[in-house]
Amino acid sequence: MKGKITLLTGGIIGYIAGSKAGRQRFEQIKSLSKRFVKNPTVQAAATEATHKAADAASKVSHAAAAKVGRHDSQDAHVGAAPNGYPTP
Repeated sequence: MKGKITLLTGGIIGYIAGSKAGRQRFEQIKSLSKRFVKNPTVQAAATEATHKAADAASKVSHAAAAKVGRHDSQDAHVGAAPNGYPTP
């Protein structure tokens, strides 16, 4: 019985010590990630990537519309039949 109590006490102490250390590491990672996201270089790269992705999506949309015989991409809705009903 004494061994079980010792084991349980050791487990509790280990859990508490580990959770405090884990929380400190979590806070450290959270702080570093916030600094990273707020970095002007990272923000500029994210904005550039967003613009490139939008341009690529527009090109693909126009190419797909041209393939299906539509020249106005406003009329080409993905997943919609020419009558406006969703395709199965």
